[in-house]
Amino acid sequence: PSPDVRARLQQRLTVQAIWAQHVASALRSLLQAFDAERIPVCALKGPVLAHRYYSGLEERPSIDLDLLVRPADLERARRVLADEGYE
Repeated sequence: PSPDVRARLQQRLTVQAIWAQHVASALRSLLQAFDAERIPVCALKGPVLAHRYYSGLEERPSIDLDLLVRPADLERARRVLADEGYE
């Protein structure tokens, strides 16, 4: 590839790495908030999958977080999400 193409690819990888760290940080914060409320939660896909099966978070981009909670905890989970700034 030309130097221009390499530069664009490197820029894209850098942006993906920064975003991956942002998503992983958001997940950590949410898991702490759920833990503080004693709400069991399971994180699916996204950063969890990237961490487990890829050599870096940026290799498996995520645009959202998927969380699994028990039906009985759904309303409490919604309150935690709202308190953390999620809609």
